[in-house]
Amino acid sequence: MRLQYRRWLRVEQGLADRATIYADGDPVWSNLADGQTHHLDAEWRFHDVDLTAAAADGTVQVTFELDTDSDGTFGGWTIDDVCIVGYNLPACGNGVVEAGEACDDGNADDADGCRSDCTVGHGGGDGGGGGGDDGATGPDPTVVGGCGCNGGGAPGGAWLAVVGYALARRRRRASA
Repeated sequence: MRLQYRRWLRVEQGLADRATIYADGDPVWSNLADGQTHHLDAEWRFHDVDLTAAAADGTVQVTFELDTDSDGTFGGWTIDDVCIVGYNLPACGNGVVEAGEACDDGNADDADGCRSDCTVGHGGGDGGGGGGDDGATGPDPTVVGGCGCNGGGAPGGAWLAVVGYALARRRRRASA
């Protein structure tokens, strides 16, 4: 889970002005506190913060806090377009081929060509002979999103149609 927002942050170094983002009470980001480097955004900046650990239970409370001393007059912290974004991690066995998976047929039958760990296996025991291997991976290379080649149609068909159309237009102009 990610916190994404736009900010304009202009504060003193983190020992004097501390800008902090908390997730469920724990700090997940703060400005640099080295005693000498001020944080001076010159424009609106996109900021992305990882909330995955804090949101492990399915909920998260985000808090923005600016703690400042009375010295210096900087612009402060302006925040806009706040969004918490969730994403699903790949899960082997859900029937959808996702990142890191060679196949995913949604079952635990290793003999069908897709192993239960979502790697491609040799199912059915074809005796290990040659032939029939087109280099494709997965159970069905013709499925959208799979791997394979589509050699459908004669080469150059679209090109011939464009040339024919151009010649027909040219002939009409010449006779007009």
